[in-house]
Amino acid sequence: MKGQGFYLPDILPDAKKVRTFSPYRGAMAGAIRAVKFKRVKPLLAVLGNCIREDLQHFVDEVKADLITYVPVHFFRWYSRGFDQNREILISAGIKPEKLLRRVKHSQPLAGLGREERTRRIAGSFRLTDGKEVRGKRILVFDDVMTTGSTAGEVLKTLKEAGAGEVYFYFLAVEY
Repeated sequence: MKGQGFYLPDILPDAKKVRTFSPYRGAMAGAIRAVKFKRVKPLLAVLGNCIREDLQHFVDEVKADLITYVPVHFFRWYSRGFDQNREILISAGIKPEKLLRRVKHSQPLAGLGREERTRRIAGSFRLTDGKEVRGKRILVFDDVMTTGSTAGEVLKTLKEAGAGEVYFYFLAVEY
């Protein structure tokens, strides 16, 4: 699954810059689905190693003050035993900050359109207690971007808390 990331200039207009490692198809889609829906934890290290070089290049380019991830809700973490986004970052050699917490549990969003995803994800994130983001350059990692609803809600949460610039890096993008 070696690849080279690419930029997505118009996908999240309020984000400073958006980059993805791969399209969401083939082996990449299969690996992500295996991690998320079948709990195949060893693939987390494989995915982290795949993006290590490209992600580090992006981190260096944007000069992020903080690197974080889109968290799963506690119920999802409890049922899986891990947060795939956190684990992928760690496997990629990044020590992420837990800036966000997911406060609203929803059923998996796979297969839903943009409007329904946006409705379900609204109000799902809060800044973790005691975390300061005012004026900071923040890089957010997420495994898959489908419609941009989750990323949009994360972006809104961080901007409302005073974040300066927000960047996104996705393992894969569905389009």
